[in-house]
Amino acid sequence: MIQKALVLAVLMFAHAKSGYSTAYVKTADCSNEYHREIKVCPGSTYLFAGQFLSIEGLYTHTFTDLNGCDSIVHLQFWFLPTSTYEFQTYLCQGQSLNYSGYLIDAPGIYNLHYTASWGCDSTVIVHVIQLPAYVGNVEKTLCEGDSIFFGTRWISEAGDYQALFARNGGCDSVVNLKLNITQTRVAINKESDGLMVAVPMDAYQWMVCPTFYPIPNANNRKLPVTSQGTYALRVENKGCVDTLDCIFFDRNATAVEEVSSWNMRVYPNPARDFVNVYGEYSEKALVEMYGIDGQRVYTGEALPEQKLEIPTIDLKSGIYILRVTVGRSLKTFKISIE
Repeated sequence: MIQKALVLAVLMFAHAKSGYSTAYVKTADCSNEYHREIKVCPGSTYLFAGQFLSIEGLYTHTFTDLNGCDSIVHLQFWFLPTSTYEFQTYLCQGQSLNYSGYLIDAPGIYNLHYTASWGCDSTVIVHVIQLPAYVGNVEKTLCEGDSIFFGTRWISEAGDYQALFARNGGCDSVVNLKLNITQTRVAINKESDGLMVAVPMDAYQWMVCPTFYPIPNANNRKLPVTSQGTYALRVENKGCVDTLDCIFFDRNATAVEEVSSWNMRVYPNPARDFVNVYGEYSEKALVEMYGIDGQRVYTGEALPEQKLEIPTIDLKSGIYILRVTVGRSLKTFKISIE
């Protein structure tokens, strides 16, 4: 029995050496079948069974290992979704936008690329529209001595000004202001027989200082004066009303101190909590403030070249007359209390 088995083995080896095939019968089934799913980003490929896949679909291939066993692999090839978001935004003049590192400072269409949470690129399309700058032109007329707050400061002199203003929900606005000043502060000239103003106004009313009582029928540019006294002039020009400085007049006086011989400032105007008086006069000045009803609301003294602060926080809102007297000279100022 052992000899027969040995002879059979030798014969099989001889057939193999001579190129003859011998049927090989598997004693057990060793094949396997697999199902796989691969997802890649669009534009990418995947190597499967010697070829690069670039089209979605189901691919099948049989692999044989060294032991002669087959493996059947079913591969489902997918592309991951891409993210595309599109929106519109606005750009103000001189403004720039920053989108996660992308700086935009001009109008146009921008394709911005980001990496999504699943690893693929996402695209954001931004339509940037340039908003036109709003430029406004305003013309304003003030009475002399008044002021207006424009931009970041108070202004009281005629001229052209420009300021930038923020708009809610929009771009900043550029406003050009042309400021006109209606003249009312004109000089009172002394003549041999009285007082007069050289600049024509719409209306005149001469008054007696310090009470500011109007002189009957004294409604012309010239006031004839027969005796010494201190006088003021109320003028009206294009709707603006002002009271000029009180001035002393004496026909027989040989030397009268002119009001223009000393300078002073009264600020702020309009005022709220206080008014400052500062003068370059050579002696103490008497400072008085009157309401429009003629009632005196303040009396004090100002030293030369020293600021005098007058509290106004308890005064009612309205117009007040400030009188500053130095020797025989007097100046008056119209103060607005807010």
